[in-house]
Amino acid sequence: MTGPSLPPVCLGTYTLAAAWGSDLDSSRAALRRGVSEGLVFLDTAHAYGRAESILGELFSRELVADRDSLVLCSKGGLELRRREGSATPFAPNSRPAFLRASLTKSLSRLGVEHLDYYLVHWYDPDVALAEVAGAMQSFVDEGLTRYVGVSNYTVEQMTTFRQTAQLDAIQVPYSLFSRGVEDEVLPFARRNAIMVMGYAALAQGFLSGTFGPEPAFAENDFRRGAPDFSGERYATRVQAAGKLAVIAQRHGVGLADLAVAWAASGAAPVVPLVGVQAPAHIDAIRTAMRLKLTADDLIEMRAIAQSAPEMDFAGLVS
Repeated sequence: MTGPSLPPVCLGTYTLAAAWGSDLDSSRAALRRGVSEGLVFLDTAHAYGRAESILGELFSRELVADRDSLVLCSKGGLELRRREGSATPFAPNSRPAFLRASLTKSLSRLGVEHLDYYLVHWYDPDVALAEVAGAMQSFVDEGLTRYVGVSNYTVEQMTTFRQTAQLDAIQVPYSLFSRGVEDEVLPFARRNAIMVMGYAALAQGFLSGTFGPEPAFAENDFRRGAPDFSGERYATRVQAAGKLAVIAQRHGVGLADLAVAWAASGAAPVVPLVGVQAPAHIDAIRTAMRLKLTADDLIEMRAIAQSAPEMDFAGLVS
């Protein structure tokens, strides 16, 4: 793995952007507790709205006293711009000037002079990869970030990126309901000693143990009405999650604990990226890290997961 010694889990901060209707005070308390217990790897992004500013305020004392007390990862290259015909308000923008402006704003919001990891948030077909990679490498050379990486890239795109710049880390969707990266992306990362962060480890809630038989999302929740969270896709995944919960019960843990333990147990080392909305979620992460899954567990879990459709993350950005 490239980079500093990392905790086994990265705490995500997308919930701070309020897209999930989460309670801000509860999320703050969860992050503070996690850091106090050694979960010091934090992920955020320029596109997460106020999340970076909240992080900077929440941990200003720690960052001033010892910048290296936290491992900070942020992402740039998404802008609030709805393309014609798109259902999402975000569009990729990997122009070097925009990546630099995003990085500069991220540093200011977080109150630091450098990041540990800076990633391109999404592939932009309108900008040559050599140009993108060259810009990212310049940020390392200037001391603005220690390591660089990409999120949601294919192996072909990452191979081209590496011809111009170092590639230290990647983010990919990885959960029992998002296993597509196992075929090519994870082996590529393992061969090239690239750190992998698996986001949506709880399948955006399906593996949290909180979904009922019918969707029930708040008005301001992006999942409300989305194809992955309605109709047959929703019903089939909830049914599969119920079967997985039986395995969790055999181990005396919750479904979310089981899901995170699975994500961290693969042949290719993956750092699960888990959003936390309450201090109790830190207990769940600790439980997941102690859980030892057997070979039979893994076989049974995979068989159940294969009965449900893969999550579709391509539609998040267009």
